Amino acid sequence: ILEELLGRSGLFRMAGDTIEFRHHLLQEFFAGRGIPSIDFIRQVITDDWWKRAIVFYFGENPGDIHVLKEVFASVPKNPDPQLYEATTTVGLALQACYLSEVSEKISLWKSIVSSLALTDTGILDAKTSTEKYPLTTFISYYLYGRDAVALSNIEEDIEGLSKWAKDKSTFENEGESEGRMFWLISALIEIGCLDIARDLGKQFHPAETRYLLALYLGSRFSQEVRAITSNQKKEAEKLSQAMESRVSPLLGKLIAEFRSHLLEYRKGEITPIDLSEKD
Repeated sequence: ILEELLGRSGLFRMAGDTIEFRHHLLQEFFAGRGIPSIDFIRQVITDDWWKRAIVFYFGENPGDIHVLKEVFASVPKNPDPQLYEATTTVGLALQACYLSEVSEKISLWKSIVSSLALTDTGILDAKTSTEKYPLTTFISYYLYGRDAVALSNIEEDIEGLSKWAKDKSTFENEGESEGRMFWLISALIEIGCLDIARDLGKQFHPAETRYLLALYLGSRFSQEVRAITSNQKKEAEKLSQAMESRVSPLLGKLIAEFRSHLLEYRKGEITPIDLSEKD
């Protein structure tokens, strides 16, 4: 049996006396199954390595949303990378809690969005704006976080969530309204509600235009790459067209940033690729 498992299954990689899983997903699955306690989850909730393992844990315990709430409540609400890591992990784990009450899931989803809006203030501050690649930095931040808000249940109460996103009486930090609405529209794009995202996008006029750039790229990705229906692709195209004129100055800057990222080997030297030379 051991020889079949270790030598022929393709699941493991062996080097001398060391055996490891060939695919991290298997390792993370068993790590999730082996999580011993809530206290342990609290200790590792900000560790990226444990992200998928924690999701597997809640997939195994889909009714334990109260545990997820307790863990999230214990994370210090400071706009730093640790809060962002914990928030994205909780957002993904929430989607695995399929046996939990919808009202509880929506309540925790709001906390997740508020937390992301708080971390926005760190990624969008003056220091980030003076970095060499400010647009690439924010787009990477958006791409890493968008799956965490993709809770399908939000489609059931768009009007209520839209009002909540704008409700100043519930804000915990300045500028949270833009962040909340941004992540709500991002979530709608991810769950395929492109028509609703387009309607909200028309009303969304943030002072921070990087939000619009991220939504434009998200809609283009849905239009060109994602496996969605033809009607959804048409709505994604309408959304991207509506956003394009509003973000055209940033698109030029983003291309300039990527130009400096792209390198090739020419005549024995590494040189930047001039995009104007390429088709």
